[in-house]
Amino acid sequence: MSRIMKRFILLTILSCLCFSQLVYAKEPSALSGYWLTRKDDTHLPSSVIQLHVDDDGSLYGQVIVGFYEVNAPLPDRVCSRCSARTVDGRYGVAHNQEIVGSYAVWGFKKRNTNTWVNGNLIRIKTGQRYRANMTLRSPDKLDVRAYYGVFYKTLRWERLTRTQVEDVCRGDISSVTVDVNVRSFCVSLKK
Repeated sequence: MSRIMKRFILLTILSCLCFSQLVYAKEPSALSGYWLTRKDDTHLPSSVIQLHVDDDGSLYGQVIVGFYEVNAPLPDRVCSRCSARTVDGRYGVAHNQEIVGSYAVWGFKKRNTNTWVNGNLIRIKTGQRYRANMTLRSPDKLDVRAYYGVFYKTLRWERLTRTQVEDVCRGDISSVTVDVNVRSFCVSLKK
C-alpha cells in the first residue's frame, strides 16, 4: 500500500472519530426536559424543573414552575434559608433569591445513558444543599437520590411534556393534580 493511501486511510479514520465525538457532545440527554416534583407529605405538585445539558457536558436544572395551595399561607417566593453554601457560581440559589427561575439542580456528570452522578440539589424548604445522583427508571420516571452523609432519600420525579407545562402556566393543572385548590407560578418558557 502506498504512503499516500495509508495517510488517506488514517485521515479518514481520524475524521470519522472527530465527527462522532462532535455529534455525541451535542446529543441531548435522555433526562433533558420537564420534570414534576411532588411534596412528600401531601403528594401535591411542588415544582417543575427543566433539565438541560450545559456546554461543559454537565446536567443542570432550572425551577420553571412553583405550585401553592389557595387556602394555605403563600409560600415564600424567595429562598430565605439559602446561604453562600447553596450557590456555586451561576448555579444554586442565593439567600433571598427568587426560587422560580433559579438553578436548584446542577453539576451532574454522565455515567451512562440513564445515570448522572455527583451533582448538587437545593432543598428550598430548608435551604440545604445535597449531593445527588439521578437515574432514569423509565422514559417518564426519574429517581433522584439525595445524600446527607451516609444517609439518602430517593425522590421520584415525573416527566411532563412541553404542552403540559404550557397548560400549567395558563392555569390548567388537571394534568398534574385533581386538587382544585392548587395554583401555579411560572417563568416564561424558552422556545
